[in-house]
Amino acid sequence: MAARLPQLCAVCVGASMHQERRSLRLAVHDLRLEEEPEAVLLHFRLGRGSFATAVLRELVEPPDDLADL
Repeated sequence: MAARLPQLCAVCVGASMHQERRSLRLAVHDLRLEEEPEAVLLHFRLGRGSFATAVLRELVEPPDDLADL
């Protein structure tokens, strides 16, 4: 990918940015589920640097009209 975007790479290097990778797995702690009449509430804890949206993306299938966004 970097070979296709040399100008962007130069900007990142010039800004002293360093490449970092996130783990492909993340630990979800204290997962709880609460059912409501028209919703489901999820409660959980994540480690530092983890994002709840990554967990939700794996649990929820988007409606057809949002799947291509």
